This record gives sequence, C-alpha cells and structure tokens, in this order.
Amino acid sequence: MKLVVLAIVLTSAIYSCTSGVSNSDKKVKANNLNRSTDIMPFKVLGSEQDGFGADVKLSIVQIISSGEKVTYKAVSSYKGKNIGFEISLPKEDAGDKNYPVNIFTIKSMGDISDSFLSTLTALYKLKAANNKKLIDSLQGDAFDLEKFAKSLPKGETTNLTNRRELKLFFHDNNPDDDAEIYLVISEKEHWLELKEKDDGYRDLIIKYLTKK
Repeated sequence: MKLVVLAIVLTSAIYSCTSGVSNSDKKVKANNLNRSTDIMPFKVLGSEQDGFGADVKLSIVQIISSGEKVTYKAVSSYKGKNIGFEISLPKEDAGDKNYPVNIFTIKSMGDISDSFLSTLTALYKLKAANNKKLIDSLQGDAFDLEKFAKSLPKGETTNLTNRRELKLFFHDNNPDDDAEIYLVISEKEHWLELKEKDDGYRDLIIKYLTKK
C-alpha cells in the first residue's frame, strides 16, 4: 500500500457533497438481484458550469456483509437500461481506528457494468471504444475521510450524517498515473455517489476501469 496517499490527503480539504439534477428516467424493478426494492434512476450531479458535470449517483440494490467486509451492488436505470457495478470495502469499525487507509475492490457485474463504463466515458467527454468492458476486479486504496477527521487532535468531523465518505486512489507502477475520486455511501437511503476530485483524472480512471 502506498503510504504517500496520506501526504496527499493532508493537503486536501475535507470534501463536501453537492446537490444535483437527475435525468427523467422512470423507476424500473430490480431483476435477479435478490431485492424487491426499486432501482432508482441514474443521476448526474452538478453542472459543467461547476466544473464537475460528471459526478454521478446510483441506487444500492444489495448490501452484503461478510466478516470485516461490506459489499455494495449499485445499479440504476439510464436511457432504458440498467447500469452499475459492485464495490467492497472494510466495514467502518474494521481495522485500526486510527489508520484511515484500507483496500477497496471494484468488480464487474457483467453487461450492466460494461454499460456503466460506457456511460461514464461519455459523461467524461472521452472517446468511446467499441466493446470495452469493465475490468473483472480492481483494487486500490480507500482513504476514510471521517476516520481521518476523528484522528485529528481536536476530533474534527465532517458535516455528513448517516453517510460514509472516502477518497479512492487508483495506483500504477508510475506515480504520475495515479488517479483519485470521491465515494459517498448512504446505507440508510440506499445510494452511493462517485464525485470527481479533479477532471484531469478522467482519462486515467477510465483506463483503470477498462478490461485490458
């Protein structure tokens, strides 16, 4: 694990959520996901004027708790089809309470994940390649911003309520190819958001998420 992420985060402000607008897709029922809850429409948050027109929000259709790990299956409806992916994280109370860096794992859920990759590529205004697939499994560092704030001398906390906020780091052998993105999770309201740290990371994030 690259401990250099600690230095990076210490220079960053604790990230705050922004409100956004959604597309007009209607709810569709979850299919073969072992949950009776509706799949909510995919939402694009913010605007191009804000500089972050590609922050996105998906509904969590399934939460799987196993040992010290929790897995979220995020699926939403967009332009008549379902898109989504799976992400696993250590539970909030797992590991060293004073050490905010842990491992996250993103996994493909098949065709709906390939559609998510295509959608994110388009929102990032990048050239889409035909038949690109989301990587089967990808790991990186997850920096827990709330845990970090609580570890500070004054016990500072973020302004989130019933939410978990993390910064995800994608690593390669070349430090210049590292990329970052924010992840916000609300188990209570069954949604998660991917929020941009910097639009300069867009190309790298898509490369990490694309199956070679």
